Amino acid sequence: MECEQRMESIYIRLYLHKQGGGEWAGTPGSRNNASYLKANAAAPCSAGPGQYWGEARVTAVPPAGWSPRSATGWANGFVLPLACGNSLTGEDDGDVLGTTVVRSTIRFEPSA
Repeated sequence: MECEQRMESIYIRLYLHKQGGGEWAGTPGSRNNASYLKANAAAPCSAGPGQYWGEARVTAVPPAGWSPRSATGWANGFVLPLACGNSLTGEDDGDVLGTTVVRSTIRFEPSA
């Protein structure tokens, strides 16, 4: 995910979902004093081929002087066909999904 300005802290966790059942959580990530953060989630090959999509859950804390003091949002990515050995890369959906979370579900305004 990428923010338009540096955040005091950013937390992200990605989940990979499969149509018909199955959810795999990625390792959570966090950074302080940053404007971007990358994350990943994967399913085992035993999950089999199918239609998969990613879900990003993000919490961001803006610098002092911005309101609210922190906010949480989430967004789902595109549904794409995947099979073992055929990975979904950041160019397919990755950064777009995280940036969408921030731009569409998290809003910060200067404090009065």
